Amino acid sequence: MRTHGHFGHRAHGPEEKRTFRELVGTLRHMPQTLKLVWSVSPMGTTVLCALTLTQGLIPAASAWVGKLIVDGVVNAVKAGAAAPHVTRVLGFVALEFGLHVLQQAMRSAAGLLEHLQGLKLTDHIAGIVHNKTVGLDLEYFENAQFYDRLHRAQQEVGFRPMQVLRELMSEGQNLVTILAFVGILIAFDPRVLAVLVATTIPSLLYELHYSRRMFHWFRARTETERRSRYLGFLLSFPEYAKELRLFELGRHFADGYQALRKILRGERMSLETRRALAAFATGILATGGIYACYARAAFCAVKGTITLGDMTMYYRALSGGQRTLQQLLSGLSHLYESNLFLSNLYELLALEPRVRDAPDARPVPRPMREGIVLEDVHFRYPGAADEVLKGIALTIRPGERIALVGENGAGKTTLVKLLCRLYDPSEGRILLDGVDLRQYELADLHDQVGVIFQDFARYEFRVRRNIGLGDIKHVDAMDRIVDAARRGGAEAVVQALPQQYETQLGHRFNPDGYDLSVGQWQKIALARAFMRTAQILILDEPTASLDARAEYEIYQRIRELTEGRAAVLISHRFSTVRMADHIYVLHGGRVIEHGPHDELMKQDGLYAHLFQMQAASYT
Repeated sequence: MRTHGHFGHRAHGPEEKRTFRELVGTLRHMPQTLKLVWSVSPMGTTVLCALTLTQGLIPAASAWVGKLIVDGVVNAVKAGAAAPHVTRVLGFVALEFGLHVLQQAMRSAAGLLEHLQGLKLTDHIAGIVHNKTVGLDLEYFENAQFYDRLHRAQQEVGFRPMQVLRELMSEGQNLVTILAFVGILIAFDPRVLAVLVATTIPSLLYELHYSRRMFHWFRARTETERRSRYLGFLLSFPEYAKELRLFELGRHFADGYQALRKILRGERMSLETRRALAAFATGILATGGIYACYARAAFCAVKGTITLGDMTMYYRALSGGQRTLQQLLSGLSHLYESNLFLSNLYELLALEPRVRDAPDARPVPRPMREGIVLEDVHFRYPGAADEVLKGIALTIRPGERIALVGENGAGKTTLVKLLCRLYDPSEGRILLDGVDLRQYELADLHDQVGVIFQDFARYEFRVRRNIGLGDIKHVDAMDRIVDAARRGGAEAVVQALPQQYETQLGHRFNPDGYDLSVGQWQKIALARAFMRTAQILILDEPTASLDARAEYEIYQRIRELTEGRAAVLISHRFSTVRMADHIYVLHGGRVIEHGPHDELMKQDGLYAHLFQMQAASYT
């Protein structure tokens, strides 16, 4: 299986140098990561560190007690199994047993604390990520590269920060163990240390190399991973179940999922196979180093320069020392890998919204007196070559209903996004009572806008919450919820439900949930928009899924609903549009006609042409 780019090639000198520079760079994110871990549970983190570090002394202590046992046995044999010698040996055995019991108890306690800390940390960081994403501009969520970044960050939320703490504590424990073993080995032969280090370093080098390759493979394959998950989503959720069966798409999507997983699996297996072969080769080298040193210790024991117990202790120090040294160096590679992957999380957390409050932001005036004015507004989506809006100029006065008309792609919904300040104009200004929208507090501005988009949300909650979410400050105010349902035309829908406002909508979380038709869902969404006593009401194709009678009833209430408020209506149904006080016709991102319905019909321009085409379809 071919791999992307350099993933299938050996690292050369420059890449190894870059790897070591990045290894040093692990310290860059360490304080931030440790601060996250510490903030979850300072006491738990302290106890966990203490337990882990203390365990580092036990292997060396056990090796020393092992020496005492062996030497005690030899002395007991020489003394003819005299009772004092046997008792001393049994005491040493009991001491070593006690050390192992202590180590097991500390390991179990540390494991439990680590598990609890990990659960808290996962939820804590997930909350940080959620707070970050809800504060970002709409621009990010209309960008595929952002979703790659978000996907990579979300993959690391669950375990990477805790893994960093685990590795740091393990490194501390291993360092304590190695220092204890070093004291034993130096007493035997200082040259042994050089052999252990020389035979262990190759394993570290490849681990660092593998970690780098794996990280870049994950980044390169983020889109493929997301596509496979998307296909799995299509195969699993009820919104797509009917079309999957009627159009026989199930097998097509399932095959596509398996094809993508095969690519990912094959490339991952190629990397893992190379890693396993390298680990085997470096492991043989490390084992050879141990046994070379062990042979020297055995030779010294035969010559009588050390005791049998010394030889046993040295062997345990050799094998334990090299194993611990391997773990220490492997831990460095894991810290390096975690740093690479955590960079995904910190890249996401470093993102900042571009639409934000000005330093001296002011509240929106209540009530509006002059209304909203667009002055030569231009807009280009980030990264796009062409402008979507080109010099838009229009006015919306308090209590006035305007309509935006035009073919798909004319810029109507984009204009609505600017009015809601989900984006800022590339050029020009949008004024509210003579003040640029950018000078108002963003949250207060949003609070003064009631909006329903054509791609409205369907929340699978109870009906009352579905509607109440339109004004989160009054989410449980039943009097307002009932009034919003009446004004949005959802009252009859709710009354027909088995538990009315307490009815659970959707089947995703409750098999007894009630499913609505598209038109009924739209009425619920309209009611949600009417929860707010906003000064600006924006209806972007709000009745597209309603029948003609339901649409007519909604728009008969428009004058009541917009009393003293500015209203913006987007609709392809000209029977609805003609109710507006003023109509703006958009084409190619420009306003090419505007005026009341009767005036536009007299102009015999694009509006009249579109109106007559639609009227002809009903004859």
